Amino acid sequence: MSNEELKSKVVKVAQAYRTERLRNEEFSKALKSANVDLSQAKKITAEFDNLQSAFGEQSKRLGLATEESRKTSLYKDTVKKQEAVISKLETLLEKLMKERKVKEGQVSET
Repeated sequence: MSNEELKSKVVKVAQAYRTERLRNEEFSKALKSANVDLSQAKKITAEFDNLQSAFGEQSKRLGLATEESRKTSLYKDTVKKQEAVISKLETLLEKLMKERKVKEGQVSET
């Protein structure tokens, strides 16, 4: 091989080496970027799992609160009905007491 051929081959190898080194740097940057993206994806996935868990707990609490609210409404209705019954009983008792007084008044008059 002549000097010119060797020189040409060395230049070609040097260019190929430089090209390969630039490609490797690009791949290295892409790999680092992919690692950052993967790390962020893992954090987001963990946060999503936490949010799902919190949502499940809140959903259960909301269900319990809704059930308690329904029961409270039922209790209020029951109290209103009982108050109405008590009012009727008080009225009946007053009527009976008046009737008794009237009878006692009639009995003592005779």
